[in-house]
Amino acid sequence: MCGMKLVLDTTAFSDARVREMLGASSLEEAVEKILDLLATASERLGYEFYTTPRVYEELRGFLLRNGCREETVDRLAGWIIVKSPSSLEVSIPAYVMYRYVGDLRRRMDKGLRVAEWAVRRAARDARDNAEAELDDVVGPLIHRLREDYRLALRHGIVDSEEDFELVLLARELDATLVTSDAGIRSLSESLGIRVVDAPTLVKIIRERLRLYGLGGLRA
Repeated sequence: MCGMKLVLDTTAFSDARVREMLGASSLEEAVEKILDLLATASERLGYEFYTTPRVYEELRGFLLRNGCREETVDRLAGWIIVKSPSSLEVSIPAYVMYRYVGDLRRRMDKGLRVAEWAVRRAARDARDNAEAELDDVVGPLIHRLREDYRLALRHGIVDSEEDFELVLLARELDATLVTSDAGIRSLSESLGIRVVDAPTLVKIIRERLRLYGLGGLRA
């Protein structure tokens, strides 16, 4: 298991379960402890941690917006290799794309039904509440429509270039992908890419250190 390559999603740092596992009272403390863990795995187990340029910037922005100091965020560069996938060289089997397109079409049909329901409900509520303010009638429906539409079209599917690039990079490097995102997991597993979430990564590193008698965290 030594020399393992891992591609990290933003959720490798943002997963609240990791904060609890590490006994961190804040996001910044959790990030410090995660980085110490990555450093230990790099130095003592030969692990290599990667992410894409877009996800790296997304991660930095997320951490800075949520109270992490810049000097803490700057430590990311010490242990994470930022690399773009070779998009012209990495191939994806045709059957995977057929399944993806079929799933997307089913989701679009479901999204259309969600929109149709919202229109009918808005017309009925407007008729039954003729004296009510428009925002009072339509506002809750718009909120419901957004939530239902997001679940119908986006939940459990890769829907951004950033997510797709992570999958490509993991395939190119023959690496394990670290993510809690259901869509990334689904596409990765269909391509034979090993996927673990952040809590599992913590457990793997700790167990390997114990197995090889390499001690605890790096000082």
